[in-house]
Amino acid sequence: MAAAVSALRDAVADVDPQDPDITLWTNRDGSAVADGAQALDYLVDQVSSPCGGTCACSPSPMPESPA
Repeated sequence: MAAAVSALRDAVADVDPQDPDITLWTNRDGSAVADGAQALDYLVDQVSSPCGGTCACSPSPMPESPA
């Protein structure tokens, strides 16, 4: 995934992100993102960890389901 992240980071290098007009919430940690550049960085990073570490696609174990 590192190659994909690197390629995407190169592709958006000239993008001038604007701050959002509405509240964006990240699936990274549930926080609000008010800065356009930070939102773009999070999107690029999400390529290598699309679920924020909470699903089977993540190297981290999934939390146990309640019985």
